[in-house]
Amino acid sequence: MKKFLVIAHVYYHEMWSLLDSCIQNLPKDSFDLIVTTTSNIDELSSKVKEHYPNAKVKLCENRGYDIWPFIKALKTVNLDEYEFLIKIHTKRDMGKIVAIIDNKYFFRGQYWRNMLLSFISSKENFHKCLEAFKDPAVGMINNHRLFDRTRETTDNPHLVYCLNEARKLLSEVGISANPYDEVKYVAGTMFICRATIFKPLQEMNFDVNQFAVVNRKNENDLAHVMERVFGWLVTSQGYSIADPYSRFNESFRFFFHSSYCRFLMFKLRHRWFSKFVRFFSRIEDKSDNRYLVLFKCLKIRLPKPNNK
Repeated sequence: MKKFLVIAHVYYHEMWSLLDSCIQNLPKDSFDLIVTTTSNIDELSSKVKEHYPNAKVKLCENRGYDIWPFIKALKTVNLDEYEFLIKIHTKRDMGKIVAIIDNKYFFRGQYWRNMLLSFISSKENFHKCLEAFKDPAVGMINNHRLFDRTRETTDNPHLVYCLNEARKLLSEVGISANPYDEVKYVAGTMFICRATIFKPLQEMNFDVNQFAVVNRKNENDLAHVMERVFGWLVTSQGYSIADPYSRFNESFRFFFHSSYCRFLMFKLRHRWFSKFVRFFSRIEDKSDNRYLVLFKCLKIRLPKPNNK
């Protein structure tokens, strides 16, 4: 019996080296590896097999983000042969986009990806995860800043849709959503969990055509529903989602990043705020001259930039 099953989805091939460095924190010969991708499988396969000659590299349809490739790979294995399941995938920097988790944690750039991989990005963190699983109540692990919640009381139509559809899928395999009025899950769907927790997922009859072609403007797709299904699979079977490794000094550093992102969101959501700031000062470039404009009427000519 292998201790770990690792399923890694590599959409961005240039980021395989990052996932590779994380996988190398697992004990040697303790895991089986399945890598899925949507293109250039031969090129990726040669890179993967440099370090993992027994890995299985599978071509998958570009649907459902990282969720459909995960489900497709999961249906090819016997989870009874593994103690733990690890799900990871490539994720680009978020640029100027700000992600909000549970209405209190704010991310942009590489922060979300780094936090998603934090449970496996160091041997120290990974060891703490394994120690935590000695508690039989712990079912899934990642950083607590990624623990999002969707509640029955929400007035967001998209979230209502996800809740209702997730409950329907669970009921098809004989699982009652627990707690019924709220689901807690790892936003971004990277984690380590007890392998048996996902056995009901193997019983669900999914077809590739049920998963939409990737379109970030379409929120009501099955991939977003499955995020909630994953969370309810844990709690509805009597387990908890835990964080045994994040530290206070990490929280202190993240506070400044989250506060800055919150400020950016304020500017984006409140256009009047940007107009208010621009009333007091702005920079104008005209021909070869640059001006600082104060109160829309006082114009100060600035020194020309040195192009030498």
